[in-house]
Amino acid sequence: MQKIILLLCSFVIFSKTAIADTTNTNVTNIMKGVMDKYGIPGAAVLIYKDGQIDQYLFGVMNKKTRTPVKMTTVFELGSITKTFSGLLLAQNVSSGKIHLDDKLVNYMDNSDQFSDSFKHVTLLQLATYTSSLPFNLQNISYNAASNTRNSKLFKAFLHTWIAPYPSGSAELYSNVGFAMLGMAMAYYEEAPLAQVMQQNILQPLGMDSSFLTVPANKMKVYSQGYTAKGKPSRSPQGGLFAGSWAMKSSVTDMKQYLYLAVSAESMPSQLAAAMKIAQTGYFENAEHKQIGLAWFISPLDKVSKADLLKVINPGPRNKNENQVTRISTPTYNANALIEKTGSTNGFRAYIGVIPAQKIGIVILTNKFIFDSHVIEHTGRKLLLDN
Repeated sequence: MQKIILLLCSFVIFSKTAIADTTNTNVTNIMKGVMDKYGIPGAAVLIYKDGQIDQYLFGVMNKKTRTPVKMTTVFELGSITKTFSGLLLAQNVSSGKIHLDDKLVNYMDNSDQFSDSFKHVTLLQLATYTSSLPFNLQNISYNAASNTRNSKLFKAFLHTWIAPYPSGSAELYSNVGFAMLGMAMAYYEEAPLAQVMQQNILQPLGMDSSFLTVPANKMKVYSQGYTAKGKPSRSPQGGLFAGSWAMKSSVTDMKQYLYLAVSAESMPSQLAAAMKIAQTGYFENAEHKQIGLAWFISPLDKVSKADLLKVINPGPRNKNENQVTRISTPTYNANALIEKTGSTNGFRAYIGVIPAQKIGIVILTNKFIFDSHVIEHTGRKLLLDN
């Protein structure tokens, strides 16, 4: 009997709505293949097409309890959090309260104690990975707690940092940069970042199961995450650098965020306008890839579908420095693949949209995979091939 129960729990669970049976089979087969290959216990896929979202739920949120993934299940979003921080900036830009080229030091406490290099860094550069700030900091993990020890080390970094190259000249993916952007937005709003996120994004979208720190009453629906070696791992607390990585969200809530990201007509107008600012390209590299406020943008008139579907592995993010050029007249381009990946020690996630084609996808998984492009490639394939 136990074997039968375990076998039933291992079957794919999904909800079918508008997409045809062949597409359901395609989504199921692709996701099952990835999950089986990498030992992913549970996942959720949301596919937006022509105004509505189809949802697919796979496997279990906890290997020990065998609880199936549900729409209420909460996943860690990792660096997709950066798009929320970028959206906060975009909201203030849209209202005219803040300008993208404002200096970071104008929005930080005790900025007179910052190194000279920080005086040149702008909010735009923080939000586009072009500040030249490092990927992570030595002796402080990306999900470090907000304690005295970590705060002291971070303060020392702020005082001594020397930019390795001029800000705004190259892309260097930086958790530190977005952590500081979150701090700047909280400083400007004179409130904790979690409260700012709640009031400006989560509450207007009806995302009542999304948070930087998981509350006690949501722990039962909070998925267990697993490391690449299959060991349990979760990061329920926001921590010192929360604006870079700490958002957790239910599958249901991510439907709302996907609607906003793909420019669905039903979204609040102020948030929709801000999202377009966030999804506008401000820097471009030699391969015509653009960088928005946290989002990576591939204009479909410059980047081919074949190139997007190539399986690539450029190496660690902290060594992936690309020269970029600032776009003289930034313009929102709906005919582009606009995307962002995310990961923590126990989760990987992806969101991608092409607003002009009215399509989008979210993938949430509860296991970390070393190959950073597996979930990204899977999302692109499901989005571009259907």
